Amino acid sequence: MRPIIAIPAVILLGLLGLAVAANWNHTRTLSGNGFSDADVANIEQDIRTQLAVRRGLKVVDVELIKQSPNLLTGFAKVRVPLLGIITKSCSATRGEDGQQSIWQCK
Repeated sequence: MRPIIAIPAVILLGLLGLAVAANWNHTRTLSGNGFSDADVANIEQDIRTQLAVRRGLKVVDVELIKQSPNLLTGFAKVRVPLLGIITKSCSATRGEDGQQSIWQCK
């Protein structure tokens, strides 16, 4: 292969590799769609905040893991007076627009 063609090809492949690596680092998926680590942390904090608003409840722990790029599952441990610590199962899904997400704990 001639150097005039090889050098731009190597540069192009290098840039493509950097783009894929940055994408993977942000979402842990090749497609780039899905929850980022920051999204997971924000949703966990939102769950803590919303559950703590309820009178008498104290949030002990919230953990979510990625089941798929657009689905998180996990739990919230809550201390309830007279009942002690109860565990609620939680899930979060990402909207089609990629900006909105919705979570619930049962």
